Amino acid sequence: AVDSCRCIHHPALLAALKFWRPQHIPWVLSGWFALNSAPGGLTKYLNDLGFTKEEHMKEYEIWREWTSTSPIPPFYPGFLSLLEKLQQHSVKVIICSHSEDTQIARHYKTTSITPDFIYGWSHDKTKTKPAPFPVLDAVAKFGLDSPADCAVVDDMAPGITMAQVAGAYPICAAW
Repeated sequence: AVDSCRCIHHPALLAALKFWRPQHIPWVLSGWFALNSAPGGLTKYLNDLGFTKEEHMKEYEIWREWTSTSPIPPFYPGFLSLLEKLQQHSVKVIICSHSEDTQIARHYKTTSITPDFIYGWSHDKTKTKPAPFPVLDAVAKFGLDSPADCAVVDDMAPGITMAQVAGAYPICAAW
């Protein structure tokens, strides 16, 4: 929905690398996108750099600071008007993100859209994409017959995988 990779996630990771691995030459934004094109890519990368559990937690703290204090990234053109049209037709708008639910809610408070539910980042891997939990839970919460009644729009592999595993209709957004 928002250009968070360019405005928050990539700069936050560069800040963490500067803190923990100043000798590491950071990659450009396109390299960051390539790294995240597969589920677990970022974790594998940090593990390959030898990040300890303490360093992983510090990386998370740095990321959390960026998500909490950075200006709200711009929404992609046309995205909010699409959500408005969907809601006008009684379609439930459910947000599932690798950002925390408080940050997602912060973004949407600046718009005319109120999501019907938000699934944010969880340290419980069974509840965070690519796990199917958000889709399956939404089906139960909103009394749908099947995950096939859902479309999942995502710009990265974990969301598409989540849709496929859950049995929902995946739509890849190529911003």
